[in-house]
Amino acid sequence: MFSDTLRGYRVAVFCSVFAGRMKILLVEDEPDTRQLLTLQLTAARYTVEQATDGLTALELALEWNYDLIILDLNLPKLDGHILSR
Repeated sequence: MFSDTLRGYRVAVFCSVFAGRMKILLVEDEPDTRQLLTLQLTAARYTVEQATDGLTALELALEWNYDLIILDLNLPKLDGHILSR
């Protein structure tokens, strides 16, 4: 497990035997947060693709299969609340 503190929140990434097989879409418009999460997830051997806005995230989600989508709610172009529906 790798952990760090991000804006007062405890962020933890748990490594598993199958972690290298999981493909994650990280949707985050804030560069520092996106970079930190990407570093932690790739260190845990997850495959991470990034989107910086809701519209790009929607296009990627429709084109590819992801095991997990980490979605910020306040995004440009298409709000995360709307995107999650």
